[in-house]
Amino acid sequence: MSRTLSGLMSGDTDLTINVNLENVTASNVTSGILDVARIPDLSATKITSDTLATARIPSMSASKITSGTLGTARIPNLSASKITSDTLATDRIPNLSATKITTDTLDIARIPNLSANKITSDTLDIARIPDLSASKITSGDLTLGSGNTLEGGYLKLTNVPTAAAGLTSGQVWSDGGTLKIV
Repeated sequence: MSRTLSGLMSGDTDLTINVNLENVTASNVTSGILDVARIPDLSATKITSDTLATARIPSMSASKITSGTLGTARIPNLSASKITSDTLATDRIPNLSATKITTDTLDIARIPNLSANKITSDTLDIARIPDLSASKITSGDLTLGSGNTLEGGYLKLTNVPTAAAGLTSGQVWSDGGTLKIV
């Protein structure tokens, strides 16, 4: 209840007003700031807006986290069996036994020097075959170029020049069926 006191008093008069607030309910408070001691504990269901300070959020089971992205400090060490997608950085892959590599192609730097007795199939590049002494050739036919061959220990010349012109010392030419050396 309120009353207007203007016009009731004049001069130097002190006025003492005693107000009894014992029966004031929260519904009667419409402005101002309440002292923290006057605010009761609230159920979490009563908080419907704004953001809680981190200190006000209790520890919770990981099963309660259903969205968002965890900081890396919150992710525990995992068994490799739990990693099912993406690509691991090379520093996360341990040294592997060669028996574990079953597909793809190895980088040349990963292939060790091999003994010749380990090569059992395919064809060697000519650059991989060293110079050989003729004594090492014991079978087959040897092509000498221009259709000339060494067959079964015999020289077969099918493309012999018929004149000495343009030949250098040591080369062979045919003079009417007779072989001559320049």
